[in-house]
Amino acid sequence: AFWLAGEGGHPDLAERVLDEARANNPKDYRVYLEKGRLALKRGALTEAARAFDAAGRLWERDPGPDKIQAQLDRAEMLVYRGLLYEEGGDVPRALTCYRDMLALFPGRVGIRERMAELTEVGHARVAPTVMRQTIMFQRQHVCEREDH
Repeated sequence: AFWLAGEGGHPDLAERVLDEARANNPKDYRVYLEKGRLALKRGALTEAARAFDAAGRLWERDPGPDKIQAQLDRAEMLVYRGLLYEEGGDVPRALTCYRDMLALFPGRVGIRERMAELTEVGHARVAPTVMRQTIMFQRQHVCEREDH
């Protein structure tokens, strides 16, 4: 689904793959995480927020066997959700997401700085929409060979 939605240029097929994955694995947080990412790419922010919320609830019940990947996924959910709360003007909830993320990865200086800005002046220097776009851009696949 990640490839189809991005470099594959077929977000409609990605959506179908994720719907099938959800039907076969309704309790797998990763399906909802990917649905949230896809919704963000389409600009469907409310849908994205719901998907990240569902992913978070499922992650709490069963983060899966790969603890490191599960922590990375949870941190991503929390950052996206925090940015969506910021965009909606709910700074206290955004701060809660960022605190929870820092509990997983205390060394994330950028989030710590963002929290300080939100706490001190009520908004961050970098707009949440810009931050979201930056994060999504960083997730693009890069092949090792130039001919791919």
